[in-house]
Amino acid sequence: MGLTITRMTPAAADLIARLHDCCFEDTWEAKFIASLMQTPGVCGYLARLGDAPAGFAIMRVAVDEVELLALGVAPPAQRRGVGGALLEHVMRQAAEKGARVMHLEVAVSNTAGQALYAAARFAESGRRKGYYASGEDALVFSRALEMTTAGE
Repeated sequence: MGLTITRMTPAAADLIARLHDCCFEDTWEAKFIASLMQTPGVCGYLARLGDAPAGFAIMRVAVDEVELLALGVAPPAQRRGVGGALLEHVMRQAAEKGARVMHLEVAVSNTAGQALYAAARFAESGRRKGYYASGEDALVFSRALEMTTAGE
């Protein structure tokens, strides 16, 4: 597949904003993303298929919990394992930073996202009414993260 995942820098904010815009109705501006990337505990990752940007994930670690703030896959890269690879990468990175549980929100209408998280053993743990700017509800998903050791 030629998939690579690298850590994002604030300099990638314009690219991530364009990817976010093609993945979600509620868009994030590059200025917001650059600021977010400079926030303590926030890390982002960019996936590429060959040279083409394919997706991104942004997380925030606080003590022993991590919140997946956003995970998006560009339409041409969807159904190619990019989302699953990003999710696995973020979970591993979060566990290495000491996180023991991950939380995330996904739109009620985003059945593909819900399927991705269910396949990764996330369980629905709540609902946020009118969470998105569109007024759509969000489902909250959570799961415990496993510790990894060198060589695994």
